[in-house]
Amino acid sequence: ASSVAGLIPVRCGSQMRCLARLLTSTGVTWAEFLLLKLVFLFDAAPPLDEWRQPEQIQAAQATYLRELRTICPDNARRGKLLSLSGMLSAIQVFSVGYWSRVMQRTTFLPPPLMSEMLKFSLGQVPRISSDLAAMQSAADKAAASECFKGGGN
Repeated sequence: ASSVAGLIPVRCGSQMRCLARLLTSTGVTWAEFLLLKLVFLFDAAPPLDEWRQPEQIQAAQATYLRELRTICPDNARRGKLLSLSGMLSAIQVFSVGYWSRVMQRTTFLPPPLMSEMLKFSLGQVPRISSDLAAMQSAADKAAASECFKGGGN
């Protein structure tokens, strides 16, 4: 498991770091990791034309799942391993919900570094991405207004 965490780049996204923690805490072996990586890749693939062929995707996944069954014969463990992708998606949904609520209920303007982090983490979600852009625009206008007021005195 520690060998899996060591292969995750330091400058990776928050989802990747979270997945590394989940893999490490679950004690995933190297062989399991390689097969899970391919199964999760098909699940998380962007909706491009070449990925819109469910029959081919399911056939490819079935091959990797059969191999996973041979190296991990325990049904409970295999189910736990396969649920990691769902847990990661749930974490993203919860974080999107949290930040959406914060942005709707408050006039919270995150500092630039936090704003960049939010764009990187949640930028894949169109509604949140547009909310972040609007917040950044409001923050830029407020900063410009303060500079203008300060320059006139």
